[in-house]
Amino acid sequence: MAFKDAPQCQAHTTQGKPCGNPAIRGLKVCRSHGGNTKNARAAARRNILELTDPAVARLAEALNLEPANANEWAVIMRAVKEVLDRAGIDEPKRLEITHITEDVLDAEIARLLEEQNQLG
Repeated sequence: MAFKDAPQCQAHTTQGKPCGNPAIRGLKVCRSHGGNTKNARAAARRNILELTDPAVARLAEALNLEPANANEWAVIMRAVKEVLDRAGIDEPKRLEITHITEDVLDAEIARLLEEQNQLG
């Protein structure tokens, strides 16, 4: 996301005008308005991590879409990638697509969620 496209700080200046600085990822305020404190950074990290479970679930749904929905699938994949990137979950350096059963997919999702719970 480009700097100019970043969400704006929701705080106001002492003159009552909107701040205009970019908000910290996962928060609604900028560094100047409390976004740089230890607690705020921890809250931002929690906010971003809370999005990973729905992103992974949506990814699993997207894998079952029919080819006629390829455009929708591409949009979903970009959104999921953005959430996972923000959560610090790196994309694989090499992607190998194989046929996978639903049981194996569920087990892998459970493993990833457990790993995430251990981190946060």
